[in-house]
Amino acid sequence: MKNAVAAPLTGVPTPDLASIFGGFFWVGISGFGSALPFAQRMVVERKRWLSDAEFVDAMALSQFLPGPNVVNLAVTLGGRFQGPLGSLAGVVGLVAAPLVIVLVAAGIVARFADSPHVIGALRGMAAVAGGLLLSASVRIARPLWRKREPWPIAIAIAAFGAAAVFRFSLLECLLVLGPLGLLIARIRRHPTSS
Repeated sequence: MKNAVAAPLTGVPTPDLASIFGGFFWVGISGFGSALPFAQRMVVERKRWLSDAEFVDAMALSQFLPGPNVVNLAVTLGGRFQGPLGSLAGVVGLVAAPLVIVLVAAGIVARFADSPHVIGALRGMAAVAGGLLLSASVRIARPLWRKREPWPIAIAIAAFGAAAVFRFSLLECLLVLGPLGLLIARIRRHPTSS
């Protein structure tokens, strides 16, 4: 029995299992250290499976669910287009190559951990990963800014401040800012019913 599948953007064929695996394999290889910008590029710009706004919604769901965000995105999109096998194809594609690379890199780092060259290289990679994450944040915020909806960005800044500056846990941030975001969204969509 064939699973019901959701269509991507108009004029783009629904991705099959091989496309889902290949797309997320590319994300896994390209996005080593910070896969989010590469996931956005693959899903929205290259494959056109989702619009910018749909990607923001999918990422919001992926960040809310427990586990790594990009893995949750692979599960969500794979399932959307090809059901449970699509979810499996997305996750396996995403983690296959990085798993091998991490195992090899761990062996190398363990052997040469005291080398100043290795220490410098790891610090440089951390800076690059931070820059990629900042770039992805800007790309995700862009559709919200274009819609002249500053409140989601304000909540994101509040969450960053609460977690990074005041050291609140993710659960505490979600318990306070999640309902606040839902309340603001409800008020904005139905101004007279509140």
